[in-house]
Amino acid sequence: MTKVLLAVTLIALVGLAVTDEAVVEAKPLLLIESVATTGLEAIVDKDYTIEVTVRNIGDAAAEKVVIDDSAFSATVETTNGNTKADVGTLAAGASYTMSYTTKFSEVGSVISEPAKVTYSAGNVVATAYGNKLYEEESEVTEKGVISTLTQSAFDRKYANAYREYTLCAVLVLIFVGGPGVIFQ
Repeated sequence: MTKVLLAVTLIALVGLAVTDEAVVEAKPLLLIESVATTGLEAIVDKDYTIEVTVRNIGDAAAEKVVIDDSAFSATVETTNGNTKADVGTLAAGASYTMSYTTKFSEVGSVISEPAKVTYSAGNVVATAYGNKLYEEESEVTEKGVISTLTQSAFDRKYANAYREYTLCAVLVLIFVGGPGVIFQ
């Protein structure tokens, strides 16, 4: 009996020692969840909206959170909102979305650096980058180049797509409705 009691006591002490070593300090972990845009291309002198969403997937609050999406290669006019946001504290599991609207003034390709978020985790300053562009909840492309077109070039580029959609709709109506008319 004493051997069993001694064995159980020894197992309990080893368990306590392992538990003490396994305690992990809670830390925040931020990621840029998405960078959403109003389209694949921007039209010169038209509004182009960008939303940057940051989420804290860690188990502690992040402090001194700052989002920055201001690095463009060309002159870009921000018409609504800001390309930087001082969020302050972001609780564990929380998210923050920064939105701004721009206008591009030149036709071509505009280089855009990845959005970044900096934050404090105790005495450590951390940075996360996000370079995926999303359009209507589906991943589109790597962030880095935004194509800018004139309105007429945009219309010419997508005119065939509109005609194809219309033709497809007519064919579907014929296919679905045609047999009903014939067999009546």
